[in-house]
Amino acid sequence: MSIKNFIKFSIFLVLFLTLIFSSYAATSHRVQADQSKEICEHGTCVRVTNTNPNEIFIPTKTAAEWDSFRNNLPTGASSCDYTNSISYSTWGACSVSCGGGTQTRTYTNDCGDSLVDTRACNTQSCCDPNIMVSCSWGSCSTTCGSGTQSGTCTNQCGDSVPQTQACTDTSGQSVVASCPSYGTCPTTCGTVTQSRTCTSVCGTSITQNQQCTNNDGFSTVASCPSYGTCPNTCGVTVTQSRTCTSVCGTSIPQSQACTDTSSVNQVSSCTGFGSCSASCGWGTQTQTCYYVCGGSFQNSQSCDAGSCTTYNVRYWNGAEWSGSISSGSTSPYGPNCGPGNSDCGYCEVSGGSYRAVYDDTCNPGNIVYGGWVSSGVSAANECGFSTICSDGAIPESPSTYHVRYWNGADWTGTIASGDVSSAGPNNCGYGNPDCGYCEVSGGSYRAVYNDACDPGNEVTGSWVSSGVSAANECGFSTTCERV
Repeated sequence: MSIKNFIKFSIFLVLFLTLIFSSYAATSHRVQADQSKEICEHGTCVRVTNTNPNEIFIPTKTAAEWDSFRNNLPTGASSCDYTNSISYSTWGACSVSCGGGTQTRTYTNDCGDSLVDTRACNTQSCCDPNIMVSCSWGSCSTTCGSGTQSGTCTNQCGDSVPQTQACTDTSGQSVVASCPSYGTCPTTCGTVTQSRTCTSVCGTSITQNQQCTNNDGFSTVASCPSYGTCPNTCGVTVTQSRTCTSVCGTSIPQSQACTDTSSVNQVSSCTGFGSCSASCGWGTQTQTCYYVCGGSFQNSQSCDAGSCTTYNVRYWNGAEWSGSISSGSTSPYGPNCGPGNSDCGYCEVSGGSYRAVYDDTCNPGNIVYGGWVSSGVSAANECGFSTICSDGAIPESPSTYHVRYWNGADWTGTIASGDVSSAGPNNCGYGNPDCGYCEVSGGSYRAVYNDACDPGNEVTGSWVSSGVSAANECGFSTTCERV
């Protein structure tokens, strides 16, 4: 046999044996010890379980062999129809709502296996033109509540569809359209909150608040106590203080300068009058008085030291008082006077009485006589000049008088004035509508005043022998006193 033929024979033998073996295997099964095997032959499927220590052979060449094995199982073998389901659960939910999905359920077969069954579901198309999958919306037709808005939507089929829907927008209720003024801050005492009600574009109310500050009330006085009496009454300017209350209830200090002169001329005490300056006749005696505010002054008064046998005379010569001239029992042409002398003054004595005599050049030959007195002073006055005759020494005080008058602004300085007539010294003459002077007669004197408010109407004070005589007219005054 050639090699070529040997190879052909070998191939044929292999194919034959394979066919024989395959035919045998298709008509029988083997189950190893402690194993199971699922076998489907002749329209019947079973699971054969071998619990024997050795394998078992299952003939399945014919349906009769297969049925005979199943009905006469060898010892240690069992079978069950694993294709026969005996218990099903309900189907679960479909995995999609459309376009084809799956749903499952569990079941149990004759072999006691728990299995899962799956089937198709919701195989209908997902394209529903009435179902919108997305939309783009415009603005709401109003900002004041309910309105409508338009937009474009895309349905399940991919089509663009115009749409309209209801909408609600209340943003306009917070948008201010108009506001009244806050007005004046309602307090003057610090910081408070002001409120106002504005109107929105929707016509609704919007309340607004702000802080405002006004401190004017802290400096505005509501009430003050009185400053009271000035604590100094001696003309010294001092400061008074007080604490007022503002309209806010806080304190406001205030002060003022005050000057009170009510005690400037107030006398606190006086000494007694001293001894008389004359040893006989008329003299003066003085006392010292003290002011409440400090300082002092002296008061003088006439004093009678008794009769003298010699009489003294003084007269006003137009410039000053002459010195005292002793005069005894004189005739009309006694000392200091002679025939034809038209400016002389002397004493005339008769018994225990005497009088002053004066002849002034203003009226030559017209001799003026003072009153007859038995003691003290007799004075003769003519044309504003005088002669004084006394039974004792004639001091300066009884024969000199001080006058001052109120000129509408302040008191004038003191001006010496002797026994004067209305045309005498101290800035007064006939017809002068604003003057004041002293008028003297004997030992008495008085103030005379003629104010410009009533020209020519002279006002006279009381005749006094000591102290002050005052003449008042139209709110102004002249005072006259012996010094």
